[in-house]
Amino acid sequence: MTISELIRLANKQEAATNVIEERALKQLDRISKKLVREIETKVLKQLEVDDNGKVKRNTKNRALMARLKKILASVDFTSIERTFQNGINTVVNSTANYFKAFVKASDDLEYMRQQAIFKLMKQPFNPAVNKNFRQDILDKISKGVGYRELIKSLPNPTSAAKQLVFDSLHQRERIITKDMGDYLKLKHYIYTGGIIDNSRTFCRERNRRVFTTKEILNWENMTWQGKSSPYDPFVDVGGYRCRHRLMPISKEMYDRYKNRLIP
Repeated sequence: MTISELIRLANKQEAATNVIEERALKQLDRISKKLVREIETKVLKQLEVDDNGKVKRNTKNRALMARLKKILASVDFTSIERTFQNGINTVVNSTANYFKAFVKASDDLEYMRQQAIFKLMKQPFNPAVNKNFRQDILDKISKGVGYRELIKSLPNPTSAAKQLVFDSLHQRERIITKDMGDYLKLKHYIYTGGIIDNSRTFCRERNRRVFTTKEILNWENMTWQGKSSPYDPFVDVGGYRCRHRLMPISKEMYDRYKNRLIP
């Protein structure tokens, strides 16, 4: 198999993960919109304001803030959790398919697949409402923010969950890719994922180039804008919200393409 064919398989792996991500984000968007409507109807629109449009600090409004706390604690993320669980097989199968070219026995491929499923099933995925969402509203009220401004500036209550969806999916994909490569004793990698307008310089310099494990581990000692902390190059690759991946390749492929940009 050529390195170009491996890149195409890596792109299919990414596409499979992206489908699950898109589905989960649509569900999260519906949950967020429903939550905001509930907060506006059951809390914000019932707040008492003074003649200047400022939110009063009285017993009724304090009770409404307690109601807000209960509403936030009762948000149901079950649909997204179910999407993740159902998507595990898809991610594992697309990853295992990449390694078919390196596996000599079909039993090895099935073993790798089962180990990956077992590992992912044990990793928790716990989306939640932003920790500071309620406190942000309380702070604005205490500062005398007007009712209209409070409504207008209401933050997205699930933005942290959105980040979690991305990180959980793509990082899990990278973890099992590394595990399968390690099982097959593959110690060389290609940096894949393509380039878009906002790609980091770090990624632009490495995209479609090959590296040894030692070279990759040296990235831990580098500094660049957007680098994750803590940082694992095989999991975080180029940093926060990075869509690139390090895909294992043979030593022969590395020797052929080292110090070269793969066409």
